[in-house]
Amino acid sequence: MPWATTTELPGSASERTLALTVEELCEQLPAIREVLHLRQVDLAEQLGVHQSTVSDWERRDSPAIPSRHNERLLRRFLAEAFMREAVAA
Repeated sequence: MPWATTTELPGSASERTLALTVEELCEQLPAIREVLHLRQVDLAEQLGVHQSTVSDWERRDSPAIPSRHNERLLRRFLAEAFMREAVAA
């Protein structure tokens, strides 16, 4: 079930994102970026990582998942981005 069309889950997009496991978050990251109108390079710049790192997360290459530190940064950034989108709507 694509993340961007998940309407069955209760809560905001931010809450749904926070509820994902890190593996699910990486799997859904391309769809999440699309909803937020972000390219890999945009997200990478916001997190202070290289674009290839974001690409690796999305493809789940080695290392397959973000470090705990980068996972926290990613979740915090996405929560704030969804809040900005909600306010702008």
